[in-house]
Amino acid sequence: AWGMGRVIAVIPSRFASTRLPGKALLPMLGGEPMIAHVVRAALAASTVQRVLVATDHEGIAAAAEKAGAEAVMTDSALPSGTDRVAAALRLRADVAATADVVVNVQGDEPLVEPSAIDASARLLLSHPTADIATLSTPLPAALLLDPSKVKVVCGPPLHSEGLLPVSRGAAGPSGGGAERVGGEGATS
Repeated sequence: AWGMGRVIAVIPSRFASTRLPGKALLPMLGGEPMIAHVVRAALAASTVQRVLVATDHEGIAAAAEKAGAEAVMTDSALPSGTDRVAAALRLRADVAATADVVVNVQGDEPLVEPSAIDASARLLLSHPTADIATLSTPLPAALLLDPSKVKVVCGPPLHSEGLLPVSRGAAGPSGGGAERVGGEGATS
């Protein structure tokens, strides 16, 4: 593994997804569940030493473990993936204590490239005072109105799936913002 620091990848994956319940277990390429593809990408990232899947469902936990991750059972009432990652790190304080960086890998991105995970990890490792980094790419104008595309504004902290600015409810751990080190412009 890459030698700048210890990196843990945590993949939040809940069963009761808002748009498509059970999507983490949907068979994809080769008939394997979506979560298995995400786990393998995280395991293939050269910076990552350990992969946890934070889930509220035994089936997702079993699929994650079969793919090579460690499953951590979290409360189904948690409002966001960020909250699920934080809960998993509290439950596995032994693992969290060994990490220099934790990368939150989205559980519903089966085609995520290991190099993207590495880019996030390296960005955080090279900016030790940063609390968070969000990997983003330019958003084509045709997708600007797509609510399934998360938008990142580089500037004042803000995170939304709708047009910006959008308030989706209470502030707090799940309603917080996203920051990016450097750059400018709206991205997804």
